[in-house]
Amino acid sequence: MSSKLNSDYLIEAHALNAVETSRARDGVWLVKVPKYLAELWQKADSDAAVGKIVMRAKEVNGKTVSEVSLVSDQALTKKVGPEAELLPSEHEFLIQTAANASTSMVGQELSILCEDTDLPDKDQSDQASYKPSLKKLSIFGRVTSRAECRPPPDSKYMKLKARQMIAYNKPKNGVQVLEGPVRNFLPVADHSNNIEYDQRKRIEGKNLRRDKEEVKADLFKAFEQHQYYAVKDLVLITRQPVSYLTEILREIAVCNNKPPHKFMWELKPEYRHYSGDADSKSGL
Repeated sequence: MSSKLNSDYLIEAHALNAVETSRARDGVWLVKVPKYLAELWQKADSDAAVGKIVMRAKEVNGKTVSEVSLVSDQALTKKVGPEAELLPSEHEFLIQTAANASTSMVGQELSILCEDTDLPDKDQSDQASYKPSLKKLSIFGRVTSRAECRPPPDSKYMKLKARQMIAYNKPKNGVQVLEGPVRNFLPVADHSNNIEYDQRKRIEGKNLRRDKEEVKADLFKAFEQHQYYAVKDLVLITRQPVSYLTEILREIAVCNNKPPHKFMWELKPEYRHYSGDADSKSGL
């Protein structure tokens, strides 16, 4: 069962996943926001609104010009604390046009790739109920406009930046007077790594010796997938003691003593299904 679980993880790591492209041509705005605004959004709930986009039209020199601004959610802003009153409630969008576009970005098309992974529980100890994770990939859209979110240059914003600069330049290390001895390592009944090892041993059981031919069959099957293996990886696949596994490996495989595959095992020439020329051309 354990070797099957290890093979499932190996297959899943190199699995091919379908990509949903139904929204690949949808237009998306790429907006650069200030750092304090990005940190504020990270504190919000996944399904909560962080603000709203307001679009206005105004006359400038006889021409109608559209203005885009971001109005932050007041409930979210209050979570900052005392500095909430200094945070700008509205930010102006400086939209990139063909005139002020960067030459390095001309001709480039950016797309958004979303990944939704359903991972198994970390505390899942029943190997029989293991199921490979379902990874869903989709292309959310393509970037059609770029903009920069700029705060208003008023006195409140300048005061906010001054506080941020003072906090940034404040020394990270300081002197603290200790009133008594400090014990860095408190005694514990058992360490966490030992507890995890004991639990894994109880689930997997001891590595009991199996028939030599059965172990060879597992080794040949493993070498069909990869040309080189380390001993520790073969122990996980075959679930055999290291000394017994090494004895069987000497019969069907050789240990490389030179780079680039030093201390790794490879099948003997009489058991290989590839030629030496193909091996040298592949760089292995």
